[in-house]
Amino acid sequence: MSRPLHAPPQRPYYIEAPAYRRTSAGIRVMHLLCHLLNRSGHDAWLYPTAATNPLWHTPILTPQLAQQHAQAGRQPITVYPEVIPGNPRHGGSVVRYLLNRPGLIGGDAEFPASDLIFAYTQHLLPAGENPEHVLFMPPIDSSIFHNRDNPHEEQRQGWLMYPGRHAAALEERQELAARCTLITSTWPASPQEMAEVLRRSERVFCFESTSIALEAVLCGCPATILPSPLFNGTPLGIEELGTHGLAFDDTPQALQDAIAGIPIAQEKYAAAESRFWDQLEVFIRDTQAMPYTPVAASRPEQSIAQKNAPIQHWLDQRQLGEAQSRLIAQRLEAHAPCAPRIDFIVLPGTDPSAARTTLHSLKAQGYPHVGIHIAPSTDVDALNALATQSAAQWLCFVQAGTKLTPAGITHLALELMDAPGCRAACADEIVHEPTGEISTLLRPDFNLDMLLSWPAGMARHWFFRRDAFLEAGGFDAAFAGAREFALLLRLIETGGLAGLGHVHEPLFIAAPRRLPTTRTKWPPSKGTCAPAATSRRSWTPACPAATACCTGTRRSPWCPSSWPRTSRPWRSAACAPSARRPATRTTKSCGRPARRAATTWCCSAMASPSCRRAGSTRCSTMRCGPRWASWAPSCCARTAPSSTRAWCWGCAARRSILSWAPM
Repeated sequence: MSRPLHAPPQRPYYIEAPAYRRTSAGIRVMHLLCHLLNRSGHDAWLYPTAATNPLWHTPILTPQLAQQHAQAGRQPITVYPEVIPGNPRHGGSVVRYLLNRPGLIGGDAEFPASDLIFAYTQHLLPAGENPEHVLFMPPIDSSIFHNRDNPHEEQRQGWLMYPGRHAAALEERQELAARCTLITSTWPASPQEMAEVLRRSERVFCFESTSIALEAVLCGCPATILPSPLFNGTPLGIEELGTHGLAFDDTPQALQDAIAGIPIAQEKYAAAESRFWDQLEVFIRDTQAMPYTPVAASRPEQSIAQKNAPIQHWLDQRQLGEAQSRLIAQRLEAHAPCAPRIDFIVLPGTDPSAARTTLHSLKAQGYPHVGIHIAPSTDVDALNALATQSAAQWLCFVQAGTKLTPAGITHLALELMDAPGCRAACADEIVHEPTGEISTLLRPDFNLDMLLSWPAGMARHWFFRRDAFLEAGGFDAAFAGAREFALLLRLIETGGLAGLGHVHEPLFIAAPRRLPTTRTKWPPSKGTCAPAATSRRSWTPACPAATACCTGTRRSPWCPSSWPRTSRPWRSAACAPSARRPATRTTKSCGRPARRAATTWCCSAMASPSCRRAGSTRCSTMRCGPRWASWAPSCCARTAPSSTRAWCWGCAARRSILSWAPM
């Protein structure tokens, strides 16, 4: 059959897909769609992503290439999976490829009428849509996952369990988990190793409709899908493959029926592979005929996307590769008894969808020893009750709507395994502003002065060892608005700074915590945790005139002048008074003597001459510049040569600490 040499160009496909991960069937399908469209003679690209399959033809779309297409009049077709909300790429022709129930694990539950809907299986296709718009793409490589010439067929032994996103299965079915070998996102490390394990095993237990169940059936191993919140009783692909080879309860009869159905499932899968090419032709035919309506991104959106690009690229590069995943899996397997169990307690918010976002993010983590609990309220007694009931070694309290980076918990767990004396630990964060802009919150190792000067950034999303949490009495109802801050201060009072750790990896993606800008009255109320803590440490409160010494937007009711000399962050003579005045000497600013002897001075006395000038509010360290002038109170702006690496309290409050003198 002859083909024309100069055929008219077809419209290109731009496909949105996360970084390639072998363990995610949905991600594999999106990457495979790009590969197969290219194999079919069409042009398809993936939007920039951190990882692709090197064995597939999945090129990355660049801005230069997109601009060339626009100049040539090639109207792209944008393909989104159902988990992507809205139209973030501003595509003029949008195709929604439903790989799961819309809104179940993210994205919108309904779509604009202009979007063309295709579904992975028949039962996912919304009512009223074209019944031909089913694109069932068998995601499993049957050249790897098969049971041909299996020498272990007659001597299979051992059970497997894959909890997947239902991490609570390990706690709910402890006896079953004790009998099974656990499949994780990092073990087995390759498809070949997974197929070999399945060809040796008797059965596998799952808790959702997952491709691992189908991989097991193709390898001759029956799969049992047990009830869970993630499984509604209907496996994906039931119209295309049926339920052959699957059991839905742990009974001998269900197991026998599943074993008897394995040959039928293997035949149906081979037929589905052949049928796919006809479905792909329908996909190409109908998408190429779509109308194109240009959607211009607004300038603020373009500006935000440009600002976020470097940080987003940095996050994408922190995805675990195959070699890293293999090494991590080996280490976790070798030190399985020491692997920390972490319980996340999700605090409810006003938006019901926010909790689903956090749950989906937690369930997508590759670390198996994670428990998830939804708090009935933010009441301190309810949170303490959940902590008491927990069987985990570590506790973390997160607000609904907070997301986690893909490998963050794994990094944290590896660090905690090597820190048996750790009582509490924090990690770095990504701050997601309401405008859509993101920024980094890269904390240093634990620093008491920073904790006191900026509790909103330094005292949230801590991981507390459960026994230390309970020994300290849990959260204090008197400080319900600063639960973690007050608890950290109590831990410091009882055990000092020992055992307070920091993991140098971004873990949470969360909205910033807003603090009131009103000045706190003096003397502080009994419900103010920091002055209460300082009084228990015999740190005398500052004089009334020193209440102007504040930490930017947080008007702190205590002053550095009342801290022990060893806790002050400045080390320069320019920041201290030229002649250190004894504490009994009366200062001109307040007319009252300081209350401690030989170790503290009034705040006004500590300020340099340039700081004491009337109306002086600019940080003179030349590290924050005039941008933060309004945040540096006049009595706190320090003057120091750049070589001293000093900083001012205004910088601390605005998260602009570039460096500080070591303690």
